[in-house]
Amino acid sequence: LEKTKQSDLLLYQVDQRIQRYRDIISFRQMQEQLNTRSSGW
Repeated sequence: LEKTKQSDLLLYQVDQRIQRYRDIISFRQMQEQLNTRSSGW
């Protein structure tokens, strides 16, 4: 039982990290789009 709890926690931590990573990537993409849009003017 303890082992599954530990692995669940690890999976949860990895999932959180992936979510944060995705957020950062999408945020950067948004900024790049804004930069290209503003530099086009």
